[in-house]
Amino acid sequence: MTLIAFMKNTVSIIILFSILILLVKSDSAVAKNPWKKDFIRPEDIATERSAEKAIARARLALDEVDILHKAYITLITENFTTGPSLLNAVTITEKVFEVMEKEGKYRAKILSTSEISFLPESAPQDVFERNAIDAILSGKSYYERVFFDYDDNGQDFLRAATPIRITTEKCLLCHPHKKVGDLMGVISYTVPLEKYYQ
Repeated sequence: MTLIAFMKNTVSIIILFSILILLVKSDSAVAKNPWKKDFIRPEDIATERSAEKAIARARLALDEVDILHKAYITLITENFTTGPSLLNAVTITEKVFEVMEKEGKYRAKILSTSEISFLPESAPQDVFERNAIDAILSGKSYYERVFFDYDDNGQDFLRAATPIRITTEKCLLCHPHKKVGDLMGVISYTVPLEKYYQ
């Protein structure tokens, strides 16, 4: 190999190597590694784990609240109901719901599972409530969905629904067409997750 040929090959290799270095260090698409956008960043993982923990905490709190509401509905009916009246367990429960919402704890309401609701406020108002009623009617004992950036303030919420059943013979004073164990309705909860993030 002649000296000229050797120098041409060496120059070619240096030029190719220089171009490769320039490409890697440049702002080109190659240097920016577009594949990185498909990977989860550490802060995304932390956010996701934080949300999972918040949802789990909210579920635990909701479970306790749900047990409490159903316990006093039964106790009020069992001990104070003598027949249809304006002051019944459902009316008192709705008043408790109002207090809890005013305190910023959660929103809750009783939904009718009947196809035709006699009270407009007990009819399902959105897709979640309609799906919740369908799930409970199909035999599920719990239905939930998590909504991120759900309201105008960008808050996250756990929305859940649980069944209300006839638990005592006294319930039949106001609901003679039912029997103990029958589904009476659904409690729909909307729980802000903000205080459960830690």
